[in-house]
Amino acid sequence: MAKNSEIGSGTEGYGSGGFEKMFSPVEIGDIRAKNRIVQAPMQTNLSGYTEGEINERLIEYYMERAKGGVGTIVVGASAVDWDTCKSPVNQKNISYDRHIPGWAALNDEMQSYGVKTFVQIHHAGRQMAPHFLDANQEPDVADRKPISASEVTEKFMRNEPRAMETEEVEEMVERFGDAAERVKRAGFSGVMLHGAHGYLIEQFMSPYTNKRGDKYGGSFENRLRFPREVIRNVREKVGDDYPVALRITVEEYIEEGYHLEDGVEICKELETEGIDWFDITAGIYEVMPTIFYPWAQEEAYRIHHAEAVRDAVDVPVSGVGKIRTPETAERILQDGQADMVAMARTLLADPEWPKKSRDGRLDEIRPCISCNYCTQRLFEDKPAACTVNPVMGREIRYGDDLGPVDEPLDVAVVGGGPAGMEAAWRSAGRGNSVTLFEENEVLGGHLLVHSVPPEKDTLEDFMEWERRKVAQTDGIDVRLGTQATVDDVTATDPDVVAVATGSSPSLPDIPGSGPGVSADDVLGGAVDVSANENVVVIGGGTVGCETALHLIENGNDVVMLAMDSDIATDAEPIYMMHLREKLEGQENLPIESVEDSVTIYTDATPGRVDDGQLIFQTDGRDESVPCDKIVSAVGYESNDELANDLWDAGVKTVVLGDAKTPGELADAVKDGYDFARNIEDW
Repeated sequence: MAKNSEIGSGTEGYGSGGFEKMFSPVEIGDIRAKNRIVQAPMQTNLSGYTEGEINERLIEYYMERAKGGVGTIVVGASAVDWDTCKSPVNQKNISYDRHIPGWAALNDEMQSYGVKTFVQIHHAGRQMAPHFLDANQEPDVADRKPISASEVTEKFMRNEPRAMETEEVEEMVERFGDAAERVKRAGFSGVMLHGAHGYLIEQFMSPYTNKRGDKYGGSFENRLRFPREVIRNVREKVGDDYPVALRITVEEYIEEGYHLEDGVEICKELETEGIDWFDITAGIYEVMPTIFYPWAQEEAYRIHHAEAVRDAVDVPVSGVGKIRTPETAERILQDGQADMVAMARTLLADPEWPKKSRDGRLDEIRPCISCNYCTQRLFEDKPAACTVNPVMGREIRYGDDLGPVDEPLDVAVVGGGPAGMEAAWRSAGRGNSVTLFEENEVLGGHLLVHSVPPEKDTLEDFMEWERRKVAQTDGIDVRLGTQATVDDVTATDPDVVAVATGSSPSLPDIPGSGPGVSADDVLGGAVDVSANENVVVIGGGTVGCETALHLIENGNDVVMLAMDSDIATDAEPIYMMHLREKLEGQENLPIESVEDSVTIYTDATPGRVDDGQLIFQTDGRDESVPCDKIVSAVGYESNDELANDLWDAGVKTVVLGDAKTPGELADAVKDGYDFARNIEDW
């Protein structure tokens, strides 16, 4: 057998954009992928609502990635046992033969672009979606418990599992094998077992979740019995020459769990059962930020896990974890840390990342900002969406290239933040003439201040990308330093106006505190805070937490008053865990805490400032803290005055982003895209 470092070392016959290793082929078992870029398996909630069936919406989503030049696509987490597995609510289903035609249709479309295709077969175990445990969701079904290796409570989803009977474990082995056989019958290039992120296979492998006393528990060898039997059953049903891959967590980041040295040993053992490719990852739900790190962490922060496995096995190994740029991907491959680079969020943000990298069009790559909006949507039982790519999940209806309008329009866009920039270049790209007004001397809007806190620098990448799109798109007259009035706008004789004037911070009236200072003032540098000042941040939401971290980095000790019973309650769940660990040190995560520099009061209501002390209420009692400066982070109010004035003047006006409703960055970008897409219908 060839050592993995020797596999597929040649290059393809066409351009590689300077990334020769990334665009060289690689062999996985008996197949040969055209390049080393893998679309990593990731749930999207785009499959059928009734039974997880393959539908046209899902096919179009994968088609865009196949067209984009990726070498291998792994269709994510597909249920092997629909009745006990479902996670999340809209999981793909490979449990029944009746679904094979849909799977075959998906595969045919992807393979038409020369892509190698895998299906990741999966059982959630104790991490089953809670919705399916409640009899109220299905009146004829009694309340259920998720199944697992043992009765160990799942703390992220708060599930109480029951231990599987020995006979059930043996039946589940067959279900995995049956699902793999369906994958092969549907024509896919190979099958991937999901042995990662705390799902059922890993629940048996881990001493944290496996407390069994039968043949499937106890010793290291017994804990590997279930995955061994699954692999053997799969091999029996698909044959020796069909590629079988395994996605595996090699570091659980749970003290009672297994760690990298153990994970490497597990891979060595399971390679002997016939695994052709290891896709290496880390973490389980209870330490969710280690799976999808939000904002923080440098690129490829987990690649050492893949490198450790690659040094120990003789089959290809892929690494995953915030691989955002082609330079980083190429370095990983050239340095021998992995044989393939696997990306999920990066290819949500830009499906054409491979082609643009290959062709040397790096400035055109829409950057993933690692915000985890895609996963936030899943936790909300909504189809996945992407902050920076408003087409993601809507490929069946829309596209990046909107096409020219029938009759060009004169368009005015007021506000050069994310909504305004997106509206401007998208509209001009359709052949319209656009005038873009921005009161500041630079474009960016709220991105200018929200990219300042520690770990938020990826927002700068997206801001620069939007600026480039505006600068490179013909037909846009950018007027900086102009606070547009009704007269300024109407002077352009517009057919339609997009008002994207953003929002302004709310400033609570605290007696004795003097003029209000907002978090935006501090982050943007309009207000200086010296390191020896006693600073109180009012508001414990995302902006309050980020402002506190910024001030701590500045050398301040900070007091935070949160109105809720905890901090960061408005953040997406993974970022919430990260912020709480950072500021409170309360989670089991590999994150350096700054808790010694911040004092947090919850359920707090500010009262007044008296003799240099801020007096407030918390838990029904009065407290006071020294206070030289109060920084407000209690929300935003829409700047909609211009929109109202334009409506009163009879001008056709559409309000976008925060000017409509203060919300997510994703809402602003989507509003700008939708304005341009629907521009002839306003």
